[in-house]
Amino acid sequence: MKLLLKIVLPVLLLAGGLAAKSLLVATGPQVESREPETYVPAVEVMEARSTTLRLDVHAQGVVRAQRTATFAAEVAGKVVAVDDSLLAGGFFEAGAVLVRIDDTDARIALMSAQARAAQADAALALEQAQGEIARRDWEALGEGDPPPAALRLPQRQAAEAELAAAQAAVHKAEVDLSRCTVVAPFAGRTVRRTVELGTWVGPGQPLVEAYATDAAEVMLPLPLEDLVFLALDVDGADAAPVPVILEAAVGDTLRRWDAQITRVAATLDERDRMVRAVARVEAPFRGSGHALAPGMFVQATLQGRQEEGVFQLPRYVLRGGDTVLVVDAEERLRKVPVQVLQRRTDTVIVRGLTDGDRVCTTTLALVLDGMRVIVAGTEAEQ
Repeated sequence: MKLLLKIVLPVLLLAGGLAAKSLLVATGPQVESREPETYVPAVEVMEARSTTLRLDVHAQGVVRAQRTATFAAEVAGKVVAVDDSLLAGGFFEAGAVLVRIDDTDARIALMSAQARAAQADAALALEQAQGEIARRDWEALGEGDPPPAALRLPQRQAAEAELAAAQAAVHKAEVDLSRCTVVAPFAGRTVRRTVELGTWVGPGQPLVEAYATDAAEVMLPLPLEDLVFLALDVDGADAAPVPVILEAAVGDTLRRWDAQITRVAATLDERDRMVRAVARVEAPFRGSGHALAPGMFVQATLQGRQEEGVFQLPRYVLRGGDTVLVVDAEERLRKVPVQVLQRRTDTVIVRGLTDGDRVCTTTLALVLDGMRVIVAGTEAEQ
């Protein structure tokens, strides 16, 4: 009997459970089955339009004088005059006498040399006269060609040499006298002076440091890839000057100066592998009260060449460095490679698109080529 209960009871319980399940399934609510929904993101687009742009190049640099010089004493003596323009920041003209050194000794030396030259000249004239007398005497008394000694030719040559040496001494004395005055070889501006009235100076001693005011220069570092937009050559080949606009903030005002790229450095900088182009500014230090002074930091815009058939896009639409997303006629995203010509602060200039292409401007977390999208503003039309 116990064995029968152990076998029959489990069978009855299982049958009852199956019956209850069938009843619940038959009487429970029916769940409708449907296809899972596919997420289609909404995006914004901009229409690509080709245009013609001038691909300017931007750089920055520090102004420096084109020519600087340190004027030094060439003779020894006491300084007897210093021009007022030699105060720091003072201007002077070309040919101005900047410093005078006492020239008393130089003048005495010149007069002495001139006297010796006069004596040598007189001695030569006397030898020439004596030689002429000797020639006449030989012709009157002698036969044949006279020997050089008979015509006093050695004495004449010695007198000529003496005169030449005396004249050289005069020239040296004149040069020494001229060196007692320091004359400006160009119009310039004083940076500093190291001499005062009454100072004793010697040859080679620095007196004045100054720079020329006829032109200034700005050394502009340029990446090699930017040279394709400019009429410049690293190898130094002749090219037309490239116009440049220099800008600097003077107080609350942005000042501008016209300049030109006149040459390119002969070698690349080993530190950054960039080439240095030199912009020249004519007469930057005079006149307006807003001089382009050495040491000033400036921004430079170099005029580039015109490019046709290019597209200007917001910089953020560029993906992966050289790809943009385009929405095709079937409302699907397509990755389109482009040629990047120039990257600017907020925009990028590219080739490789077609007029009318709809460029996606929405940032998407996941992008698949051929992914379906909804263009914002077209939902109501669908």
